Amino acid sequence: MQMLYAGPRANRGFTLIELLVAVGVIGVLAALAIPHAVRAREHAANTAFISDLRVAREAFILYNHERNSYPPDKWPGVFPPEMTPYLSDFPWASPTPIRGSWDWDYLVFGITAAVSVYQPGVNPDQMSRIDTIIDNGDINTGDFRQRSGGYLSVIE
Repeated sequence: MQMLYAGPRANRGFTLIELLVAVGVIGVLAALAIPHAVRAREHAANTAFISDLRVAREAFILYNHERNSYPPDKWPGVFPPEMTPYLSDFPWASPTPIRGSWDWDYLVFGITAAVSVYQPGVNPDQMSRIDTIIDNGDINTGDFRQRSGGYLSVIE
């Protein structure tokens, strides 16, 4: 059996051109994937926030139906102790999925009752996208709207 001579390149590694092409292809793939990952992360945070907001709203509504009143207003991040039986596993003291603090608003901001997020760590465009899912897409009107230092979901 005769061996074919492969030449001097047979024992060498990749050429500089081959490495540059491989790095370029990886760079293009990364450039395409990163924006999708960022959008997916934002969508997941928005969905988790909306879900948590609905749970909190329903708990305060149930409290009101059972007692014909609401708990007193609290500072952002301070859990109303009256709500313990209704929200015992709710992460009230933790940051919301969109950062910021949960807040119970009672007889403030021109409304009777609302669950708020105080100082969310997202831009107004993201809050507008959240409002489009929850309400009317306008963060200045409707049941989900802007307030001083945050956004509130009006119950009453």
